Amino acid sequence: MNFDKSGVDSAVFISVFIGSLYYGIFNKKKGIQNGIKLGLLIIVVLSLFNFVIFLNKFSIKSLIYYTLILIVSIVGNILGVNKKSSRS
Repeated sequence: MNFDKSGVDSAVFISVFIGSLYYGIFNKKKGIQNGIKLGLLIIVVLSLFNFVIFLNKFSIKSLIYYTLILIVSIVGNILGVNKKSSRS
């Protein structure tokens, strides 16, 4: 079977964004700091799967992928914190 990897990538980005958005809604402040924490946690889990279980090597493409995950997590958390503060 040949799976389209771009669908998996977009599903990861969407799930990271939604998860960090909800995480930001339940936090009162520090959207950037909590976004970095959550993004790094997700990166550690994904890299453990990628490097230890699937035995993939580290590359520039994976560095860009993890950087995008971190950015999406930060943006989602900032938007979540701002959504929370606008309702209060």
